[in-house]
Order: sequence, then C-alpha cells, then structure tokens
Amino acid sequence: MRSIRLYSTMRRLTLLVLAGLAACAGGDDPAPSVTPPPTPTIAVSLAPSAASSARGTTTTTSVSVARGGGYSGTVTLGADAVPSGVTVTFSPATLTGSATSASATIAVGATATAGTSSINISATGSGVSASSAAFALTVPTPAITLTAASATAIVTQGTAGNVGLTITRTNGFADAVSLAATGLPTGVTATFAPASIAAGSTTSTLVLAVANNAAPGAYPLTITA
Repeated sequence: MRSIRLYSTMRRLTLLVLAGLAACAGGDDPAPSVTPPPTPTIAVSLAPSAASSARGTTTTTSVSVARGGGYSGTVTLGADAVPSGVTVTFSPATLTGSATSASATIAVGATATAGTSSINISATGSGVSASSAAFALTVPTPAITLTAASATAIVTQGTAGNVGLTITRTNGFADAVSLAATGLPTGVTATFAPASIAAGSTTSTLVLAVANNAAPGAYPLTITA
C-alpha cells in the first residue's frame, strides 16, 4: 500500500514542474523595435537646364540644392565637362547651413566651338553622396549676311555706278569681312571701297566701271562676303 501512494505522489510532482516550466516560457517580453536615423542626402537641380549663347555672351541658370535627412553641412558647387573657350562661375560657390540656392554664370568666349555640349553641374558635401545635373549649352555658328542698297544698277558706257553694301554679323562673329564680285561681263570692272570691311565696321561701296566698248545688256552679278 505504501509503494502505491509514493508512485502517485511522484507523478503529481512531475506534472506540477512541467506546468511551471510552461508558464515561465510563455511570459517572455517581445524585443523593442529600433528606428534608424534618416540618411542625409543632397540633390541638385537647374532652372533652366539648357540655353543658347553666342560667342562673347553669357547665360545664367539657377542652382537649387535640396537637403534631406536633416543634412546641414557645407555644400560645394562645381562644374566639369566644360568645353574649351567656356567658363562657369558660381555665386556663391559654397552653401552653408540651411542655404539651398545659388546661380551659375556660363560665359562663352570668342574661341568657343559652335555646337551643343553637356556641362555637368555638381554638388558635394561631407558625409553625403554627391549629386549632379546636366546643362545643355548651344553655341550657334557665327554668321554674316550681306545686303545691297539696290538689287539693280543701270550704268551707261564710259561711266561708273555705285551700289551701297551693308553686312550684318551674328552669333558672335566679329572678324573682318572681304568682298568679291563674280559674273562680270567683258568691259566691266568691280571695285569695293573698302574691299575688306574691318571688325566693327559694317559698310562698303561697290563701284561698277563700264568701258566704252562694253556690250549693252543685263548681266547678273554675284557679290560675296
């Protein structure tokens, strides 16, 4: 009889211990969640992002830097892939504290090559990834146009007639311009006063001299500059 009661008591003790372990296992607290701090960033943008500027002129674009993640460090502006004969300057060149805007002045020199190029405008700062934006600069081809005061000239034999000429320089062209005439009939000569229009000047005079033996008629002449 005593051995039976002892067995029964041990079974109850075993059950109580297992129940206690189960209660302890179910009472653990969940691990607290941790939110990482925001990542500091900068992003540069341009307005406008493209322009046409002739030789000897300048164009400007507004530079904006968006600061993210609480970034308040110094941002330095720069430019690369700048074509020969072109310069880029910033005002200001560095943005401190909460400053977010600047202007870029793009100057096109007399030796700049005509065409379109992409200038890279960059923003850099300590502890953040650099940002860049492209500015498309178009330098138009320098050109000249020539106009005559009259499309026709009537000159009798043995006399001379004058026709006024004017040139217009565009897209930064500033050099001297030479004049020439073709298609002259026998007995007719053409001279220019002056034959070369100096830089800064725009006019010349075509002098048509008709000899006594020149054959009457209408002759198309071509004046080139």
